[in-house]
Amino acid sequence: MAKKTVFQTIDNADVINLGIEDGVYYGVCATSSLDDIATVLVTEDIDKYQEVEELLVNETTNDLTTVKKGFVLPGCRVSADRLKEAAKEHGITITNDYEAADFILTDGDIIADCRNEKYPTSKLLVEWTNGYVINDLKNSVLDYVEATGNNVLWDDRCNQYWNLSNFDYGSAPYTCYILTGLAVNLATKIKGGEMNVIDVDTLLNSSANIQPLTQQLVNDIMGMLNCGDDREILGALLPTIDYKNTPALMWQLACKLRGKDYYWSRNKDIKYWWTVANIDQLGYMCAEEAVIHYDKLGKLDSENFKILEPICREEISISNRSLYVFRVAVNPKWRKYLTNKIKTNE
Repeated sequence: MAKKTVFQTIDNADVINLGIEDGVYYGVCATSSLDDIATVLVTEDIDKYQEVEELLVNETTNDLTTVKKGFVLPGCRVSADRLKEAAKEHGITITNDYEAADFILTDGDIIADCRNEKYPTSKLLVEWTNGYVINDLKNSVLDYVEATGNNVLWDDRCNQYWNLSNFDYGSAPYTCYILTGLAVNLATKIKGGEMNVIDVDTLLNSSANIQPLTQQLVNDIMGMLNCGDDREILGALLPTIDYKNTPALMWQLACKLRGKDYYWSRNKDIKYWWTVANIDQLGYMCAEEAVIHYDKLGKLDSENFKILEPICREEISISNRSLYVFRVAVNPKWRKYLTNKIKTNE
C-alpha cells in the first residue's frame, strides 16, 4: 500500500514515457527538521511540465457510475469528510492508496510558485525560481548525496539550522519545474488510460445535499448573519448552495457576504466554496458591473437581467433635475434580455 505523500519513488521508464528528456533528480527537505530528504524530478522544459499538469487537472469523465474508488490529491481544498459523504451517495469509496484507486479527485490547485521559500511538501508540482543547491557538510545532506549522487535544493527552512556560506553550493537552473514522484506516477497512469480524473465540483454538485439558491434563502441567510449561533449553522449551509445557476441571486448573496469570511476562518469547505463561487469579486460589483460580468461569461438570461436591471435603475444618479426632465431607457444592446426567451446558462 502506497503512503499518501507526494514523495513517491520515480521510475525512469515513466519519465521517458512522459517525454521528459532533460530531467535531473534533486533532493528536497521533506520535513521541517530537515532529517528526511526526498527525491524529485527537475526539468527546464515548461511544455512537458504543463502537459503533466493538464493530465492531472483536466477531467476525463463526469460519469460517476464508471468509477468505484477515488484518491484525493494531497492539498485538496475540500475537507475529506465532505468528499467521503458525497462519494458514499454514489457507492464510491475514498482511499489513501493511489495504487488502489481507479480515479483521482482534483480541485485543480496542484502547483506552487516559489522563490527560495519553504518547500511546499503537499504540492504535486512546484515552479522554483532562482535557487541554490548544496551537496556537503550536514549529516542528512551528506548521507543523501552519497546514497544518490543528487544535489539538494536549499529552501528557507535550511536557514533555521544552517548557513549557506558554510556549504559547497551551486546554482540551480533559474527556473526549475519540479515534478514529484506522485505527479509522475499518476500522470503515467492517466496517460495510459489506467486512471480517470474527476473534478471535485463534479462530485460535490452531484450530491443530494446541494440546494438551489432562491430569494427566500438569500433573505434567510441575511438574517442568520446577525446571530452567532445561526452563523455556525450557516457555516454548514453555505458550501451546499449551488452557486452556478442563479447569477443574479448569487450576486445579491455575495454583496451580503463580502468581508465576512472571517466568521469561518477555519472552515475548509467554506474557504473552497467562497473561492469557486467568486464571492470576493462579485461582492464588490455594482449591479451594472454584475450584468456586464455575467454577459461576458454567457450566464446572463432574461430572468436574471430582469432581476438586476431594476437595481441598476435605482443606482442611477442625475443632477440638474430642477431644470430638466430625463427619461431612462435600456440601451439597445441589452434589450434582447427584455424578452421572455431564456438563454441557457450552461
